[in-house]
Amino acid sequence: MDFATEYATGLLFAADVTEAATWPERGTHGADQLKEPYLQDLLSNQRNYDWCDNRQDVDVAVNGALRATVDYVARRHALSPSSAPGQPRQLWPDLDERLAALANALHFAASAAEKAWPHELDFVLEPWLRRRLARLLQAPTPTEGVGTFEARIRHAVTVTHRYRHVRYELFGDRTWTGRPEASWWCPDDDLAARAPFDGYAHGDVPVYALVLDDASSRRAGELTVCTGRSEEARTYRFVVIDGEPQLPDGCDPAVHEAVTAALTALGVLPALPAPGISDPQAG
Repeated sequence: MDFATEYATGLLFAADVTEAATWPERGTHGADQLKEPYLQDLLSNQRNYDWCDNRQDVDVAVNGALRATVDYVARRHALSPSSAPGQPRQLWPDLDERLAALANALHFAASAAEKAWPHELDFVLEPWLRRRLARLLQAPTPTEGVGTFEARIRHAVTVTHRYRHVRYELFGDRTWTGRPEASWWCPDDDLAARAPFDGYAHGDVPVYALVLDDASSRRAGELTVCTGRSEEARTYRFVVIDGEPQLPDGCDPAVHEAVTAALTALGVLPALPAPGISDPQAG
């Protein structure tokens, strides 16, 4: 098989898992009308590689199949979200090989985005995604059911798609004129990154990445700050106590502001009311 076929075959396993976990008990409820368009999307996207002549083109072609897979598993899951009985290895005796193929496909998609949209935060973003995929794509334990296994697979596909989108947006915020003020981009619930405009490549505008230690507790983590200059990145530890981020004494107020904004984007801290809008609970 060529790499385009291998890529599509790897992604197809995610679709198979969602189908197995959500097969309706009474009728197909339209599920049979979803698969054929999805397969046609995969075939169409395989042909897209013929016109690729740069890294950005490859990323667009790769993302087409990934986006189609995310859309399919989301629609299929929405039709019948209750999990089916059984265990993954009973359904797929070659599960280890299928999981490896899916992992290769998602790593390929991530690498295409990284090559297309390089960034000063590569040293934070790239290992973060690899750790996330390694956890989500672990082989199931003997007691894990199809439902929880499917949730992990669906999350892995979705977070890779979000990661590609975040790479694109961070690159755009950093280098393209005419865009709105840079946002905090969150590919998952434990990472927020921001890259203000530095399209003139002066290297004196910092970029930020905040990673929580544990997305479930959401109480501590670290903020990384770096610029395009040669100086080393700086990392600041923080903890959230009584709804307020605490940093080491002497931190620049801009660091505290960045931590607060990132935690707000992640939903750890409540968003502040917009200027001019009164708080209905006040008074």
